Amino acid sequence: MTMRLEIPLFMFILFLVTGLQYSEFFEPLGWWQYLIAPLPMMLLVWLLFDKLNLKEKRVDNGVGVLIILSGATIWIILEVFI
Repeated sequence: MTMRLEIPLFMFILFLVTGLQYSEFFEPLGWWQYLIAPLPMMLLVWLLFDKLNLKEKRVDNGVGVLIILSGATIWIILEVFI
């Protein structure tokens, strides 16, 4: 069985954003953080999924699960040690 590569990569990105506490980078901007913070994430998602055609690429289920688990592991390490 195979799955599309975009699903595990999207989960991986969500784990990284949560672990890095992405929204805290933009807190000094005040109200503008709500307009500026989504732009880099939208650019990253657009680049990964539309420009690199990850919607068409497929991986085995085991590889997809490993990508998701690696994102969860990085998130846990960031939460515990940083």
